[in-house]
Amino acid sequence: MNLNADAAAEAPKWAELQRQLDTARERLLVVSAGNPRRHVRELARAAEVKVDNAFKASLWTVRDMQANRDNREWMDHARKTHAEAATAMRNLIDANFGWRVFPRRRPGTQRSATGPEATGRAVAQDPASSQSPDRANPEPVSGAQGA
Repeated sequence: MNLNADAAAEAPKWAELQRQLDTARERLLVVSAGNPRRHVRELARAAEVKVDNAFKASLWTVRDMQANRDNREWMDHARKTHAEAATAMRNLIDANFGWRVFPRRRPGTQRSATGPEATGRAVAQDPASSQSPDRANPEPVSGAQGA
């Protein structure tokens, strides 16, 4: 956590974060009141509470650190509430905009190397994609041309 020991220097940052929090909470409350799907409304309510809890836990942790009251339990609590808020927001986003043609990869996973680029060969060099000479230049069918 990046923290300035001077509370006066931190105050504008926290005021801006409070403004952003107010905007986010307002938008979450709009979704929780107006979305046609009950499940999305419930997720929006839960996300609004968890985002607010994460902000307050972080604020108390910073204030304790500025007052030289380093409390590891509060730091752990702030991290936990932040993770819960992030999960709640991800669940809300997935529920509201979750339809996908391709499934979302989880963070930290990599794609499997199965395409031609994984073998180091160009597509034209791939035996499965090459055409035989008679397929590349088919001969006209007899009687198909005008006599």
